[in-house]
Amino acid sequence: MKYLVFASLGIVVIGAAAAIGYQQYNKSSNSNTNSSTNAANSNTAQPIKNNLIGTWIDTQPESKIKLVITEDEYTEFNDGKEQGRSRYRLADEQTVEIMVLGKPVQFKATVEGDNLTIIASKGTGKYRRESASTANGNQAVETSSLINKEIRSLEGHELWVNSVAFSPDGKTLASGSRDETIKLWNVENGTEVRSLSPHPDGVSSVAFSPDGKTLASGGLDHTVKLWNVEDGTLIRTLTGSLSPISSVAFSPDGKTLASGSWDPIKLWNVEDGTLIRSISITGYYRQVLSLAFSPDGKTLASGNYDHTVRLWKVEDGTELRSPSGHFSRVHSVAFSPDGKTLASGSEDRTIKLWNVEDGQLIRSLTGLLGTAYSVAFSPDGKTLASGDDDELIKLWKVEDGTEIRSLTGHSTGVSSVAFSPDGKTLASCGGNVYTIKLWQKE
Repeated sequence: MKYLVFASLGIVVIGAAAAIGYQQYNKSSNSNTNSSTNAANSNTAQPIKNNLIGTWIDTQPESKIKLVITEDEYTEFNDGKEQGRSRYRLADEQTVEIMVLGKPVQFKATVEGDNLTIIASKGTGKYRRESASTANGNQAVETSSLINKEIRSLEGHELWVNSVAFSPDGKTLASGSRDETIKLWNVENGTEVRSLSPHPDGVSSVAFSPDGKTLASGGLDHTVKLWNVEDGTLIRTLTGSLSPISSVAFSPDGKTLASGSWDPIKLWNVEDGTLIRSISITGYYRQVLSLAFSPDGKTLASGNYDHTVRLWKVEDGTELRSPSGHFSRVHSVAFSPDGKTLASGSEDRTIKLWNVEDGQLIRSLTGLLGTAYSVAFSPDGKTLASGDDDELIKLWKVEDGTEIRSLTGHSTGVSSVAFSPDGKTLASCGGNVYTIKLWQKE
């Protein structure tokens, strides 16, 4: 049986108070119990069973409360004092259950990416996954910055690989190739799970939905395809683009898919495949090379052929701002996990970090010998990985822009990099060697 436990380090926590926003819980109230149960059974909750295992940190700035989900009966944090604790178990795919005075009370739980929400009648508890760092007093150990060794190569593609993406649970890696196939790989042992043959002329971009059930692919055949991850069947094909698709990205709630090409940016309804809206870029060079949603889903960033980075309001497609500073095509954009910083990688051999709120340049990362084709933040937001055409992967310290190290092993340019959800593994692909590499801490 899987159980979920919270404890306070230095704060005594009683009952379900932490899970419902620190509001006092009336254990004797049947109405609260019934309301919580009804909320748990709401059909708006996303299945979360496979995404719950791990440690979750309360998002309240002054709180030290943690939620811990393990395979064991329960886990207890102990800071040397007797602390209150409550035990949760996974009642079903959408509900967690707590024992209060020997009686079960249920709460609705939803997971979006690295964010957990637990809802009860008297409030909402919000937590963020502690996946890429381990608490050690007040000091965090950044596992992503310690990645330094290639652990395996995944071979099977017959032409160059353009894109890699981890599933939300980190167990599967998707890759899209010029050989017209998508491959799904078992991350643990490196075996190929299945191969999809979706796009004539090749696959440019792949992305998992936040719940891990759907894979989107963008093709050089001008189409976007949605796939059932479990059995590899095609769900639907999204048509209407007049040029090759360069990038696809899911919104954090999984309801919207963005695609970029020489055409206007397109926002699609994932559920039925209808076009929600198109977003046009003015000027002669209108090609979008990369897209990324902000963690709150309200902003879409695009890296563009015309040397610009643009931020768009998802709700109505209006342009919010266009930070300027690159002197060549922008091949990759990525939001930090907290949504405050945007990274962009360019053909001008620089990576730039931008303040999302005002569009101001925070700093430039220099020292690249080629185009920065891909950038990716670690889940803790402290490390940035980049892949470029000088055959190197670089790890950067986001706080001050210093280079942590370079990873060597590719014999051609690196076209895509991606961190696993726990931050412990980095995937990379590149060029005409047709291989994918996985990196970890030695």
